[in-house]
Amino acid sequence: MRKTIFERAVSGAGLISAERQRQIERENFTAAHDDQHSDGDLVRAAVAYIDPNGPFKWPDGRAPDFTKHGHVERLVIAGALLAAEIDRLLRQRAATEGGEDV
Repeated sequence: MRKTIFERAVSGAGLISAERQRQIERENFTAAHDDQHSDGDLVRAAVAYIDPNGPFKWPDGRAPDFTKHGHVERLVIAGALLAAEIDRLLRQRAATEGGEDV
């Protein structure tokens, strides 16, 4: 039987990295896809996973079924979304002249 990322990883950073890889490979949330979300969507999605009952709502108006994820898994997904946003910002910075922080 194949182990899930939660059974293989031994740290929060490892779980987040494995989840980000899963998002890319299985969900096709590639750099090109992420680059289409330049108005804070990835951060808002992460916040929605962190606190599904909080003031931030899912960016496109739909609401994922948060009940199928436990608290740790939601934090891992949120971390992977934040990693995607950081990568997007780094790509954006590299594309601008002087490489200034954005």
